[in-house]
Amino acid sequence: ADYQQTLADYAAWRAQQANAAVQAKLDRAMDETGRLADRVTSDPDYLSGFAAGVGAMRSVDLSRCEDLMGRDFDSLQRQPPQVPASTGDRQQRYAQGFQDGQRLLFGLESLRGLPRCFVTVPASQRAAQGQ
Repeated sequence: ADYQQTLADYAAWRAQQANAAVQAKLDRAMDETGRLADRVTSDPDYLSGFAAGVGAMRSVDLSRCEDLMGRDFDSLQRQPPQVPASTGDRQQRYAQGFQDGQRLLFGLESLRGLPRCFVTVPASQRAAQGQ
């Protein structure tokens, strides 16, 4: 007799769970993106890598909720190219900048796109009746 109500309650619960997952991703993106500012340096090798990392992440399509929710930075990051005639230290600074540039763009795209992923929670008759 309560089957339709059980289905409605389940649909509301699923929507709440989906929204909690979106919020968790948003919180993580905000935290990780905010911490990047502390790591940015004015070193030319780092900045060159940073710009290249931003460019590399631009080729990744993060416009769909499924992509934003189903992926994280670790699954999308690319390895930096070798800097010609560079020492280990130069390559390391370039690589760190490259990774940070990718992280920044991934974080900004996540912060911009994830709010579109929230779903409407259907009202439950029991909730409306105060049960």
